[in-house]
Amino acid sequence: MAPHDPGKKQEGFRRDTLDAWEEYRTAGLYASAEKVDAWLSSWGSDNEKPAPECRNSPKAPTLN
Repeated sequence: MAPHDPGKKQEGFRRDTLDAWEEYRTAGLYASAEKVDAWLSSWGSDNEKPAPECRNSPKAPTLN
């Protein structure tokens, strides 16, 4: 078994983050942090909430 490579994992995380950012800039869809936190906090409870609906951003920001 090969040793754990933190650089490879970090690069994958970086790539996933940039892909998600580009998708957001293109589509302009988002869910607020508060709604996502409330949804995640409900996981595993008797009152689990549905995933928050995405909203359209009026103008997606650019990455400088």
